[in-house]
Amino acid sequence: MTFLGSRPPGAVREPGPTLIGVPYDATSSFRRGSRWGPAAIRMASESIETYNPVIDRDLAQVPFVDGGDLQVEGLDPEHMVRAVRRHLGPGIPILLGGEHTITLGAVQALVARHHDLVVIQWDAHTDLRSEYQGNPVCHATVMRRLLDGGCPLVQLGIACCSRAASGFRTGCSTPSGPGPSISASTSMCSIPQSRRGRATRSRTGRRTRTCSPRSNACGATGSSAWTSSRRRRPGTPED
Repeated sequence: MTFLGSRPPGAVREPGPTLIGVPYDATSSFRRGSRWGPAAIRMASESIETYNPVIDRDLAQVPFVDGGDLQVEGLDPEHMVRAVRRHLGPGIPILLGGEHTITLGAVQALVARHHDLVVIQWDAHTDLRSEYQGNPVCHATVMRRLLDGGCPLVQLGIACCSRAASGFRTGCSTPSGPGPSISASTSMCSIPQSRRGRATRSRTGRRTRTCSPRSNACGATGSSAWTSSRRRRPGTPED
């Protein structure tokens, strides 16, 4: 099965967008299962209309290919990163994951071609730990490893992180010389206690909290609700 019935490798002469599945979640610490992402995305694509009337374009006319999945099952994180880095050829790679760690190999390959590359990360966590549970290469450290390689980073939507990661992040936002750089325009997102609304119980017995429809700390307006059916497992990284 391919994404939107895209062309197989070799069917397009000029290098263009290439989808690559990386079914890997070996370092996930909360709930594994993202390794099934590439297959699920391809299956769901069969129900997507390819034509967009707003821009009057049809994906069926775009020469992109589906390169299938990388065989990364059973690899440790370092070898998985190398496999991704070596596999990326010319053109525009589009990775289907998979956990955050797959990003490291892709960026390492692209930086070698585009020396002015900047990574934009849209995430709730910073992923800036130096190591997590003794592992320097994992989902909680991937952005730290990118910065170690000298790649500038812009972070959006960050909601929480450890004290150590926050200090490192602040230092990178105001660099005094050569070194890692994180965009200073990012901000931590939180909802003040006075605006968190009240908790109620749904018919299923699960706790539901509805936020008051006022501006939160991020400047957004409107109301939101969340339902939690389980507690966060101890040891889950917040960054």
